[in-house]
Amino acid sequence: MDNIKNVFQAIRDRPRTVIGDYAFTYDSAGKSKEPIFDGYLAGIALLPDETFDTSFHYIPTRYEDSVRPSKMASGLSTTLLLGSLSRSQLPIDYHAAKHVFLLGPMTKRAVDYVRAVQGFVIFHIQGDIGTTSYPDAMTEHKNLFPAPFNLWTGEECSRLIRGQMDATFTVKGRLDILQEDVEVIQNVGPMEPLTVKIPSIYVQLRNYMVKACLLGEVMASPLHPICIDMIFQDMIDKDNSISCWMLLKHSLTIPSLSLIGRRVYQAAPATFQDYTFTFQEGKNGDVHFPAVAESTQVFDADETMRNHLRMTARFHELLQGLEYGYETITEEDIADGLGEESESERAPFYESFIVKI
Repeated sequence: MDNIKNVFQAIRDRPRTVIGDYAFTYDSAGKSKEPIFDGYLAGIALLPDETFDTSFHYIPTRYEDSVRPSKMASGLSTTLLLGSLSRSQLPIDYHAAKHVFLLGPMTKRAVDYVRAVQGFVIFHIQGDIGTTSYPDAMTEHKNLFPAPFNLWTGEECSRLIRGQMDATFTVKGRLDILQEDVEVIQNVGPMEPLTVKIPSIYVQLRNYMVKACLLGEVMASPLHPICIDMIFQDMIDKDNSISCWMLLKHSLTIPSLSLIGRRVYQAAPATFQDYTFTFQEGKNGDVHFPAVAESTQVFDADETMRNHLRMTARFHELLQGLEYGYETITEEDIADGLGEESESERAPFYESFIVKI
């Protein structure tokens, strides 16, 4: 896979930034196959118009959401419509609008913000139902969750936010998008060298993120600044801090940043090898994935807030030197709330081996 060779190995024996150190430690903990998902989203949003239009276009969509049928099925649904738009053909001026990035499982704070924000606003949402696949970076399964994680956890808040949108689109690569041969490492079976075709724009974005963000090299940016008003982001995956770096470095204004907390469940320690990649109901009724041999996870509201405080402090350290606003931590920062049972009836992805970094 591209990330193993051209990110993880590329920064292994090099002086790194603070974010670069975190990314390397994160990958070393078993995630070296995982691409910089949110970093690419941020990069695409920041591309100059001509560069964007050469590689991508907007496809109109329609949300057809319903009440969640069960804890194992999502009630969110997106339908692709006919049509194709360039950036200049969007209903509002891309460069005159305020931009808001919803890059994690949604929270009550995010719902309140979306309902209150005024003016022409473009929301950039990571993950959608029915428009893209969600490739799993750790198993051979095509899809990790029945829906993208950012909509699987916090589904009720996502439904409220989606209901506020006036027009919706998904970004797709053009059929004639320029591609190039890239040497990678095979990620299924023997990890052997492999040559694959990757869209050139992704190679350019990856190279910029690696050199400028992870290694701290001084170089010209291929991106174009926009007016960013707000960023909602969670804090565990390496792409979270990289995307924030990308956005904060390329905003014409000083954005606000809302960091999203995850519910914490107390359970006997489980190693990565003990995981079963299936769903299992815990003692309080929430569905867990991946499951462990015996589902003893019990929600701990106090530890959830303590962990959120710890993670928030660490995340701010990663963003040192960047300008942004940040509000006081509250219970509204926690995806799916602090009730005994999760609002979506689901527990977040169990990643205790990562949050210890």
